[in-house]
This record gives sequence, structure tokens and C-alpha cells, in this order.
Amino acid sequence: ASIDIEKKMFLDKKGMQETSRKYRYQFFEKIMHKFGYNKLALGHHGDDQVETILMRLTRGSTGISRDGIQAKRPFTVGKMVRPLLSVTKKEIEEYCRYYQLQPRIDPSNFKGDYTRNRFRHHVLPFLKRENKNIHEHFQRFSEEITDDERFLNKLTVEKMENMMCKN
Repeated sequence: ASIDIEKKMFLDKKGMQETSRKYRYQFFEKIMHKFGYNKLALGHHGDDQVETILMRLTRGSTGISRDGIQAKRPFTVGKMVRPLLSVTKKEIEEYCRYYQLQPRIDPSNFKGDYTRNRFRHHVLPFLKRENKNIHEHFQRFSEEITDDERFLNKLTVEKMENMMCKN
């Protein structure tokens, strides 16, 4: 599909990234309904996870907002899954070269205009020099934050129900 994002940006009065995401997800939802699919697999990888968590921490996010990209989450009539969170961009590129695949690359990934790209091109290379498995640590951080928040929410609901039943 081809969507005139510049036109949509003008109509929605939103930025490129936000507008692109909105219409991309609308397209995915339409396809899932049309063909009866219940899973949508996306290509987010370990480097994306590191960038996302760093951006959220830098912006001052707290609680569940720090958890990064979820490996699975509900989406329209099923689930969105991200099976590549445990691998790096470099590993995916090596796989593509080996099997002579030609992935599509969004040209906006190279622009310094976007916060994510500044993290991608300046901060992530430094972190990878310090620890080449940094993506694994960030994935574990994400999963621990998610598990902790789910547990605390469940505990809160139980305590609230218990309090309400006593009154």
C-alpha cells in the first residue's frame, strides 16, 4: 500500500513519525480483518529496544512507561508480536546478506532530526563498545519492569477489592 503521509500530516496536524505510525497501524488492522489474521509480526529488534528505553528514561518516564517495546501485546482482533527483540540490527543485516535478501530501509532512519536517530547514531554505538550484549540487558530490564508493574497492579486491585468488601 502507498499512503500520502505528507497530506495526512497536513490534515491531522501531526508530525511525520506520529502520522506514519497511525496510518501504518490502520493499514495492518484492515489487513488483519480482511484476511482473518490474529497475529501481526513486526521487525523491531534489540537495538530498537535499547533506543526506546533510553529515550523514555531521558524524557523522565516512570513506572510502566519505562518498559520499552513489548514482545507481545493485544492488537485489533489478535496480538502484535515482535520475535526479533532478542537479536541486534547487525545480526539481521548479516542474515540478509547471507541469504541475499534486500530489506526495505526507511530513509528517515538516517536523518538527525529525530530523537531516536540521535540515540541510534551516537549513544548506541558507545554502549555497544562498552558491552556488545547491551540489548540483552535492556530486554531483561523491559521484562522485569513489565512483570513488576503487572504484579503491583494485581496486588492493588486485590487490596482495593478487599477494602471495598469490608465496607
